[in-house]
Amino acid sequence: MRKTSQHIEHPASRLECRVVRCYEGAPFWPKGEFRSENVVVWHLLAGSVRVRQGGMETYAKAGSGLFIPPGWRFHQFSSDAQILSAILLVQSDGAIWSGPPILKFPSPAGFLQAFRRLVRQPAPSVPLGEVQRQKALWNFLAALFPVLTRNAVGFSPVASVNPRVEESRRLLDRVPLDMSWNRFATAAAARVSASQLDRLWREFLGETPHQYWERRRRRYACEQLESSSRPIKEIAIELGFMHLSQFSNWFRKAIGHSPRQFRQKRPS
Repeated sequence: MRKTSQHIEHPASRLECRVVRCYEGAPFWPKGEFRSENVVVWHLLAGSVRVRQGGMETYAKAGSGLFIPPGWRFHQFSSDAQILSAILLVQSDGAIWSGPPILKFPSPAGFLQAFRRLVRQPAPSVPLGEVQRQKALWNFLAALFPVLTRNAVGFSPVASVNPRVEESRRLLDRVPLDMSWNRFATAAAARVSASQLDRLWREFLGETPHQYWERRRRRYACEQLESSSRPIKEIAIELGFMHLSQFSNWFRKAIGHSPRQFRQKRPS
């Protein structure tokens, strides 16, 4: 941020949010431990759930809402559980999630109404259908935002924007996912050593370039498995894996389930 005699200039920021999937009914994943790259929002219509993430454990019953940022989590629903569920891809340049690793809250009437409208949107078959779906999403976010604000959950801007971090991140974003990422070449392009670049990334973004790169690959794999019926081997090749077994081992280590198990749990 740079202050002048006339005004205050803020670095440009970008917020991306879209629905990965949403549904109403019994949980598709009633019990398990795995890593999620997306934001999870639930409302419990019946039953209960126990959730553990980031050293915090929460127990919620019918009538409660839950907001869970990306991360490793364990959850276990009761056998009679019924939920509204929204899995959202939410990203913002120059900011990281802040607040508790799990937020439980009593679902306000307006939030619950907007949630039902979002879940009941049909898959768009024409451009106008996509407009209606986006409208439902933003109405849902508008209802969710006051809940997050009251509980100090949101994106916290980094202290400042470091030009070497920004330059190297742009370079990483342009590397095709099927290519090997070269840590030293990226650091050289940013005119620092690899260890210095790691330190700068941790300071300003809370992760290293390698962690960012792996997260980008994980997100693509999850999106393809959740939103398409493409052969798993084809997805593996797009991510640079020569053998399906290599991709499966990498995915299981990162997410906690095999690609096939992950796909089987998606809504039909």
